[in-house]
Amino acid sequence: MGLKLRLLLVLMIPLILVVGVYGVFRIRQEQQDLLDENRRYVALAGKGIQSAVENALRDWQISDIKRLLAEIVAEQEQIDRIRVFDARLTPTVVSNPLVIGEEVPAAALRRTIETGRPEGLYQQRGPQLVFYYLVPLHGRGGQASGAMEIVQLASAVTRRVQAA
Repeated sequence: MGLKLRLLLVLMIPLILVVGVYGVFRIRQEQQDLLDENRRYVALAGKGIQSAVENALRDWQISDIKRLLAEIVAEQEQIDRIRVFDARLTPTVVSNPLVIGEEVPAAALRRTIETGRPEGLYQQRGPQLVFYYLVPLHGRGGQASGAMEIVQLASAVTRRVQAA
């Protein structure tokens, strides 16, 4: 092996490694940015849904809540399910019977009700990345009397990351 070839290899291998590591870092950063953007979108949508559900709950319009949640899920392809829980963490209203899983994130729901603050978490469910956004529901006195779960399949985020 000639001196030129050795010199070329000594210079090129570190360069290729640096470019590869940078590429991996950029992909992970882009994925995190997309997940953060997704979280903001669901939080904004959740605020509007929360207000509508709280108003309907104050007037005991359960059938209106069911219809509203079913329409939201039907029209928003990114939202898979919305469930409303009472203070005992029992689902009282479910947007659609076709859900990705009946598991209740009990610890996160309790925190949401106790603190009165929304919470979002991503979980891997088989091949799917799923985003759970939990919102407290306030009664007439302003106290959190339940919570709402908005479930979004993060497949759109996954597709955008894979395309990048």
